[in-house]
Amino acid sequence: MEDHTSGNSTPSSGETAGLTAKMLATRAAAAALSGPAVSPGQWVYRNYVVVATPANAANPVTVKRWATADNGTAAAWIGGQLETGP
Repeated sequence: MEDHTSGNSTPSSGETAGLTAKMLATRAAAAALSGPAVSPGQWVYRNYVVVATPANAANPVTVKRWATADNGTAAAWIGGQLETGP
């Protein structure tokens, strides 16, 4: 199997079956490093899905927020108001 640790390559169907957590982590790190540099105080939009437990997998919660790249400050709309803080 060839190594696809650089860039954002998509594994072939044969590779997907043998994909390990370590390989996935390596590919994710390589993809993140290939992106633009972000300074610690720069604001970054984050949109992710949270599943608290496997039993809640059918009802994930979507979280949308802004945060500085170093996570020193965050902001989100909560109850119609902009909330900011550490």
